[in-house]
Amino acid sequence: MKKTAILCCLILAMTMVLTGCSSNFTFTSVFGKTTIEIKDDEGGKDAESDYFSVGKGKVLVVESSLEEGQAQIDFVEAEVYAHENDDPADVILGDTVETITVGPGDRQTVSLEKGDYVMHVTAIGKTSGKIQVTEENQ
Repeated sequence: MKKTAILCCLILAMTMVLTGCSSNFTFTSVFGKTTIEIKDDEGGKDAESDYFSVGKGKVLVVESSLEEGQAQIDFVEAEVYAHENDDPADVILGDTVETITVGPGDRQTVSLEKGDYVMHVTAIGKTSGKIQVTEENQ
């Protein structure tokens, strides 16, 4: 019993260490609004969001509240193949259709055609803070 408890604690500790070190980017999406949190002490790290859809007549407003550094955001076309059961959708990435760079306090508007996309985000230099991407009417 003691060995099992020790093994479980060891596995839990290893999991916490591995997840704590691997994620410099956090994407949170709720009702057409995505928040990207970046904590990159070295620069050059990157990550991709889940796919999202842009509706007809909509634009994306990107507002940066980065504390330091910059982030490059590539908007990449995505072809999504959903499954009937609960399996995750297959997503095939296409071309980059728009690229922007944001720093502390920046606000930009991005016009994309109706469709599905993925954001590829790259930290430029030591970068920390949040970026909010909101879908709004044109």
